[in-house]
Amino acid sequence: MKWLRVYFKMIWIVLIFTLPVAYAEGDCDSQTKCSNCIQRPECMWCSEFDTSESDSASHCIPISNVRISCQNGSLENPENSQEIVEDLPLSGVLNEPVAFTRNATRWTPTPSLQLQVALV
Repeated sequence: MKWLRVYFKMIWIVLIFTLPVAYAEGDCDSQTKCSNCIQRPECMWCSEFDTSESDSASHCIPISNVRISCQNGSLENPENSQEIVEDLPLSGVLNEPVAFTRNATRWTPTPSLQLQVALV
């Protein structure tokens, strides 16, 4: 019976480490719009593949997927940044200073990504 407990513990360990990865990558496949895809930090959007065999594939692909065959300039993976533009003091209800911060969020496109894989 001890081997049975060890067996079940091994199954749990494998499931704990593999399910989150499979779920995250599967989540990219379910996105059908670029705007929804690029909101997820683990996904990027390929608007045009190099190969015709990828026509049926999802355009929203996991960043961890190294088998990417996107055409130049067709990969969208924006990075956002936040910058404090002004930091103005305000007075509260009892004339106590309250900090007010105005933020600016900028979306900048990531340079196109090209991966070449050679099988030997």
